[in-house]
Amino acid sequence: MLPSQCLGKGCRFPCFQKKCLSDGCLACGALGGGGGCADHNVVYEIKCGFQSCRSANIGLYNGETYRPVGERFMEHYRSARNPDAPSYLDKPLAKHYSSQHKDCENPKLELEILKRAATTN
Repeated sequence: MLPSQCLGKGCRFPCFQKKCLSDGCLACGALGGGGGCADHNVVYEIKCGFQSCRSANIGLYNGETYRPVGERFMEHYRSARNPDAPSYLDKPLAKHYSSQHKDCENPKLELEILKRAATTN
């Protein structure tokens, strides 16, 4: 529901403005290209985009963040892209890419915002 003060199409409330954090944003691409990477206080799901993983229902991660979801997505992306780095060895998507897509240089990840909240506390 929109706040009563919302101006609709030209809304000045940041919660209803779909902004992108950067040009060529990987997070917005993973969200389907409609912006939204600056959204915060969200529950999200990241899925491996390879069909074999989607069919087997593997390579899934659910999380929540109070920070912009695009920043959090990029942390997950870096772990999938470099799964053998010592700082990523215990990360879920690094483990998945290390075991399923060992030589993949450009992870295929899909991002979905499952829930938005006023806070994540």
